[in-house]
Amino acid sequence: MNHELVMLRGALRMKQSAKDLNKTIRTLALKSYSTLNFRDGTMGQVEAICNYTEKRNSYLNFYNGVAKALKRTPKGYRALICEVYLRKTDKQSICQKYKVSLSTLYRYLSKARKKFRDSLNDLGYSESWLTTNYQSVPWVAEMLKTSGKGRAVLFD
Repeated sequence: MNHELVMLRGALRMKQSAKDLNKTIRTLALKSYSTLNFRDGTMGQVEAICNYTEKRNSYLNFYNGVAKALKRTPKGYRALICEVYLRKTDKQSICQKYKVSLSTLYRYLSKARKKFRDSLNDLGYSESWLTTNYQSVPWVAEMLKTSGKGRAVLFD
């Protein structure tokens, strides 16, 4: 599996999901403050807020793990990873910009992903960590489905 690709492609999605959960948490807190008849009463309100907060923190941990690993990845490789996987720049455009062939670009990308994967693993964000902690997130579960060759099915 290419867990580093799942994490790269999901980092911005996790950050946005955390922001959305923040809004939900604030809304629940305001409702909790303004009325005691929300769901199961005060205890239900507190439980809901705690559950959403825990989920938000988990999403931020995912995003921060990617950010930390990128910072530890050598600058040239980091720039290439950001260009291809985060900014989603067309590979042909990158080849023209740096005056390299597509096969050379793929070779550099392979090295860059290996450096990034090593950084993730060094920080404790391994393949098993991803599967254990995020298998219940629908889009992560989709991306973790493997094809017949055991490689992650990756899509945008």
